[in-house]
Amino acid sequence: MPRSHAITCVYCVEPVLTGSDDPEHAVPAAINGRFTTRAVCLNCNRWAGEEIDRPWLDDPFVQDVRFVHRIPDSRGNTIESDPLLTGTTASGRRITMGRDGRPKQLNSPVDRSKAPSEFSISARDHQDLDRLIDRELRKAGKTREGVDLPSPRVVEDQPAVQCRLEVNPGRWERIAAKMTLALLAENQAPEWRVGSSASILRERMRDLDREVKDVRMQRADSFRAFAPEPSTAIVVSSMGGGPAAFVSLLGVFAIMITLSEDLSNVELGWVSDPLDPCASVSGPIARVVGARALADDAEAS
Repeated sequence: MPRSHAITCVYCVEPVLTGSDDPEHAVPAAINGRFTTRAVCLNCNRWAGEEIDRPWLDDPFVQDVRFVHRIPDSRGNTIESDPLLTGTTASGRRITMGRDGRPKQLNSPVDRSKAPSEFSISARDHQDLDRLIDRELRKAGKTREGVDLPSPRVVEDQPAVQCRLEVNPGRWERIAAKMTLALLAENQAPEWRVGSSASILRERMRDLDREVKDVRMQRADSFRAFAPEPSTAIVVSSMGGGPAAFVSLLGVFAIMITLSEDLSNVELGWVSDPLDPCASVSGPIARVVGARALADDAEAS
C-alpha cells in the first residue's frame, strides 16, 4: 500500500493529513451527530462545514424535524419555533408559531422610527407589554415614577402569514454524498480514496450548481423499518446490477447515488439516531438490521 494513500484527504485527494487532524463530523454535530472521521484535512473540514453542512442545516425541513423531535445541537440547544409555520405578514412583521401554540413576533417589538426620544411597543398581552416597558425604561436609566405612559391600545389581530417553502435537492444530495464518503473512508482500505466510487461521491459533494433534474431524490418512507424517523441511514449495496449508496436523511428525503464496480462486494449499513446516539450502529447490513431489531424488541418490552 503506497504511503500517500494513507495520508490522502478523502475530500480533496491531497496527501496532506498529519495524523493529528481534527475530527470531521460526517453527520453534523448540530443534529447530535457523533460519527466522525480523521480522513479529512483541516481546510476541507472547514469548507464542508460552511458549504455543505450549514446550508443543509438551514433547510426548513431539517429544522422542522429538529423542532418536532426536540433534537439538540452539540450545545444542547433545541429549536422552539416551528420553521414550517414561520412567515411574513402584509405589514412586514415576521411571525412564527411557538411550541406553546401561540404566535410569536420575530421582529423587534420596539419601534423607534418615529422620533429619537419616542418608541412604540407591540406586545401579545399586557404581561408582555409591562415586561418590555420596564426593559426600555431600564435602558434609559428611568423608572415608571415620573414617566407619563400612554394607555395601551388593544388591537385584535389575526395576521395572515405568507410562508414560502422550497426544497433544494442539491443540498440534500451534497450532504448525502459527504456522509457516504466519510463512512466508506472509515470502512475501506486507504487506497479506496483515490478510486472511482470515491471520485463519484466527491463530484456529487462538491457540485454546488448541480441541476435539480439530475438529483435522484424521493420520500424516505421505504427506510422507515430500517431506520425510523428521525434517524439518518446509509446503505451501500449492489442492487439492480451495480453498487449504489442509498441515504435516508432524518427520515425526510432519501437520495440514491450510483457508484462503480470498485464497491461491487460491499454490503455496508449504518444508522445514526440523533435522539439516542448510543443506539447508532454501523457494519454489514445484516448486523445493522439485527441490532435495530433487538433495539425495537427491547423498546417494545
